[in-house]
Amino acid sequence: MPNYTEDDIQNALSAVRSGLSVRKAAAQSGIPRTTIQDRMSGSHTRIDAYEPRQRLSQKDESALVTWIVAQSSLNVPITHRQLYLFVSYILAKGGDHRPLGKNRVKGFIRRHPEISFFSRVQLPAVQGIPARNQYNMDETGVHEGQGTNSLIIGSAEIRVIIRKQPGSRSWTTIIECISADGRTLSPLVIFKGASVQQQWFPDKCDKYHKWHFTTSPNGWTSDEIGLAWLREVFIPETAPTNPKEPRLLIVDGHGSHTTDDFMLECFKNKIYLLFLPEHSSHVLQPLDVGVFSSVKASYRTSIMDLQLSTPLLSINKITFLDCYDKARNTGITKGNILSGWRATGIYPTNMSRPLLSKSLKSATQPLKEITQETPQMCTKQQNDLLQTPQRGSQIFDYIPQLLRPKDIDPTARQLFRKIRKGIDDKNMQLVEAEQKIQSLQRQIDHQKPRKKRKVIHDPNRKFANIKDVEKTRQRLQRRPPGPSIADGVNFESLCNEWKLDS
Repeated sequence: MPNYTEDDIQNALSAVRSGLSVRKAAAQSGIPRTTIQDRMSGSHTRIDAYEPRQRLSQKDESALVTWIVAQSSLNVPITHRQLYLFVSYILAKGGDHRPLGKNRVKGFIRRHPEISFFSRVQLPAVQGIPARNQYNMDETGVHEGQGTNSLIIGSAEIRVIIRKQPGSRSWTTIIECISADGRTLSPLVIFKGASVQQQWFPDKCDKYHKWHFTTSPNGWTSDEIGLAWLREVFIPETAPTNPKEPRLLIVDGHGSHTTDDFMLECFKNKIYLLFLPEHSSHVLQPLDVGVFSSVKASYRTSIMDLQLSTPLLSINKITFLDCYDKARNTGITKGNILSGWRATGIYPTNMSRPLLSKSLKSATQPLKEITQETPQMCTKQQNDLLQTPQRGSQIFDYIPQLLRPKDIDPTARQLFRKIRKGIDDKNMQLVEAEQKIQSLQRQIDHQKPRKKRKVIHDPNRKFANIKDVEKTRQRLQRRPPGPSIADGVNFESLCNEWKLDS
């Protein structure tokens, strides 16, 4: 069995789409390079690939899951035997009278982990934990200079327009944690590097005084960082008033959350760990459902707005922190947090929420209307046409699929080109007329030379904080300047005497 999950594959694919090479993504994630290449080429997951071999169609299984949830909501949960009989009934209605295999029920539950997951959520020990003691932790990664996907406007005479991404492409991971009553813990920022450097922070960094900072060789989290986060961030910041009260921490199946040391530390502090099923973060993770999408959208918008107002500005770690702080204030709000918990159905507990999510495949007809007809599957081309375009160039990709090239109206094509060129000209005029002074001022502020110096922090702590950065800068200021080269040179030594023979 592979030692990586579908979520790991999706993270690696996201890193490749953001600019990381397939070879580096494979090395960092531990996933075979051929697997990443195959998935980039459109190959299916193992579950999707084996779907044609399943005796129940996806439509039938979705309807059956809906029925199971309804029975549970009525306080009449079904047994494994009842599920076995019901599956047999559906197959018989379709003309399949072969006996079911002994592992049929186990396979069904494995393909629909949301059913067994909520059986754990509804355990009395978990149900008794108040909202203030329920938490969800997850990591999100961003490129320091990664902007947003958007419709770009340029000259109609240029067929392909390459948009420059501002700044570096360094990968940075942020660990966030939210509670079921709408609170958020201090974030942990993991930079790519050997040690935290003081020049990565602005002169005035009071707004980061509750943040934590560390580094890793690739900017990703690790077992050591995960354990340190638990000890230095989660446990002290979530300590209940009554030490006997348990806490619930919901995490994904990342390897750093399943180490012996991590789980032992949770046991010592009466922290219940609840692991999300594989491939379910998009419907069961409150941070993914209600928070991270808003944060990333706001961050990318801030990056592109900064590039628009200051075209020559280089996006470094100072501007990264500023943009992420703004995005965090916009995206991690109490309303978004509570919305994320409600949408997952974890708190308040409601199994129908994730099962009715738009992100899941759902049955298009009630269970009682299931017939022997083979469901018609849309082709990939049809599915693409039904999706809202995410990039401006997609509109021009759709035209040849709908119309033959000779049927496309040249007047309409020319109109779109003129619109793109006109908007591009207006944007350039606004930038030159309104943002020039502001652009120069920002360049002065952000490009000010800074001395490189490692931030030294308490060896008993894994993470650095803003106080450590300020102490490092104070030591630099108190250090007397070294002797200048000019001080050791006198004027006479620079003079030469020349004698000319007469």
